[in-house]
Amino acid sequence: MKTNNKRTYIKIAVVLTLFFILFSFFFSCENHWIRDLTDHLFCEICDKTLEKCDCIDEPLPDSKAVTAFIFTSPPATSLINEEAKTIDVTMPYGTSVTSLTPIVVHTGVSYSPQGAQNFTNPVTYTVTAQDGSVQEYTVTVTVAALDAKAVTGFTFAYPPATGAVNEAAKTINITVPLGTVVTNLTPTVIHTGVSYSPQGAQNFTNPVTYTVTAQDGSVQDYTVTVTVAAADEKAVTGFTFASIPATGAVNEAAKTISVNVPLGTVVTSLIPTVTHTGVSYSPTGAQNFTNPVTYTVTAEDGSTQEYTVTVTVAASNSKEITGFTFAYPPATVVIDESAKTISLTFYDTDVTNLTPVVTHTGESYSPTGAQNFRNPVPYTVTAADGSAQHYMVVVHHKSCNHDWDWIQTTAPSCTSTGIDTRVCSHDAAHTSTRTVPALGHMTLNGTDPGCLTPGDTGIGPCLNPGCGETFTSSSVIPALGHNIAWVSNYTSINQNICNRAGCTHIADLGDTGPGGGIIFYIDPLGFNVEGYTNPNNAYGTNNFATYRACYLEVAPDDDANGTWGGSASVTDDMTRFDSASDPLASEIGNGRRDTYIVLAYYANTSTTTTALHKASQPRGGLYDWFLPSVGELRLLNQQRNITGINMTGNYWASSVQSSSASYAWRVSFDSDDNVTRGVVNTSNNIRAIRAF
Repeated sequence: MKTNNKRTYIKIAVVLTLFFILFSFFFSCENHWIRDLTDHLFCEICDKTLEKCDCIDEPLPDSKAVTAFIFTSPPATSLINEEAKTIDVTMPYGTSVTSLTPIVVHTGVSYSPQGAQNFTNPVTYTVTAQDGSVQEYTVTVTVAALDAKAVTGFTFAYPPATGAVNEAAKTINITVPLGTVVTNLTPTVIHTGVSYSPQGAQNFTNPVTYTVTAQDGSVQDYTVTVTVAAADEKAVTGFTFASIPATGAVNEAAKTISVNVPLGTVVTSLIPTVTHTGVSYSPTGAQNFTNPVTYTVTAEDGSTQEYTVTVTVAASNSKEITGFTFAYPPATVVIDESAKTISLTFYDTDVTNLTPVVTHTGESYSPTGAQNFRNPVPYTVTAADGSAQHYMVVVHHKSCNHDWDWIQTTAPSCTSTGIDTRVCSHDAAHTSTRTVPALGHMTLNGTDPGCLTPGDTGIGPCLNPGCGETFTSSSVIPALGHNIAWVSNYTSINQNICNRAGCTHIADLGDTGPGGGIIFYIDPLGFNVEGYTNPNNAYGTNNFATYRACYLEVAPDDDANGTWGGSASVTDDMTRFDSASDPLASEIGNGRRDTYIVLAYYANTSTTTTALHKASQPRGGLYDWFLPSVGELRLLNQQRNITGINMTGNYWASSVQSSSASYAWRVSFDSDDNVTRGVVNTSNNIRAIRAF
């Protein structure tokens, strides 16, 4: 009896010992087990079964990955996307997902939630590592349709390999490492049906057909082909940098790898992660990628393949305009970087053909060369990285209060004329000339010509220096004409007097004005030429001041006929009235203001073919011409018989109608004081004037 008891104790001890050994092995690998659909447990580290596992290493302190997510009732295995931290599980048709208990295999110390869960909606599982850090996974459970029978995953736990499922062709291709024996491999098959066959280990020397059966009894075949990696494989399949967000583009045909890294990256010591199909690669560790680096991959059979890795730092995206000037003429420039606008101010300058000097931080800019700045010009700066920035360049025009005096640059002779020249001290670009009449011959008994009266040469040798001609009979010397010294600030009529000795002629109606036109109105006390102050800079206009003038001068010729403009409702600051009897219809001094308000508006919205644009063009070396107001045209009509004016037909005024944007005013020169309105987009005569 004692012997039997002793034997019983020995058996119990042996059983306890075996249990303890198995228990120790299980917990030495407790963080590495994965389970297939047949409930076999494999260690994912040493690829052995529970009974043979010799993996005894401990998980890393921050390890917290889900390595398997399994349901046993009904049986279902998940598809884990470690990169996206998602887990997808397909349950058989008819499964109630409101209370399912999974088996969660993980590398952490704990996970939550535990126990049965309602998977009607995705459930978030959290794995906690030894160091206390956590990782969340989103688990989505899908119930297969009645006829669902697709293979969604096909893997080998040992050797580790994942199949590529071609659902359209119903094929599965899986490559296993070189040296793998394929005669006895057990796959994990994830599917949407209720069962599949064959199960367990298979001989994959030839393709194997797997059949998935749906809930409704229908079936689907998949052909599985296992390929053993070739012995000479030595390709680079991935090239990344962990320290910076950059992934290389592998050109297998050219054996090159191109990596673009962010602007500012220091490439002298970068450590890449190289994924390859060989057994090793070199060089390893940090490398200087200032120049291309050659990597060599060695295959199992000892053969090698070189790849040239080129790292490119992203090009600069700088594209600012930092300077915008003109070598000549000078201009005041304001660059508004926030609004991306460039404003320039010129005084009485022809801006239709100007070449700027552009300073910028990009690779290039456009347009280049001379431009017409009568309208805003868009400029584009292109950065080194190909990005672009647009700027709008707006040129403003101002009238210059010239400060100048006549200087004789070519002296007249007895028979040839001379030339007087003047240059504005504010801007040397503003110049004009006038002709000095020939002196005419003069003898001891001759008579000097006057401004309006002719003289005669008399008889004898000419007394003018350098002439030397002798006259045996007297000849007529033509009258010289008045030589009015036009001054820059016309505050008094008495400033514009003929400067010939003995002549007191003051500039009069019909005289030639400073701009080469004809004087048609004189006010000895002077009148105001209205300016325009625009604090909000509406329409891109400039501010220009009111000044005092004594004369109105009309251009000697008409401009080509044209329309008034696109609309008369440009701004309320213009001269507006609805009747020719309105007092505004007789005012003078407002044509200049109205013209430049419209010019500034149309600089952004229209062409340069309107009456106001044409009237503002420079002539006679001066840039302050404008389209006359109704009051100024009426004065001009009163003097239409002055020699040289020669005006007939309807002429546009700068004044507009108050009650309609479709009409502007015009004056007929075929009769006295005939003021009518005209549709703004119809054509009428155009004659410019200026005030000084």
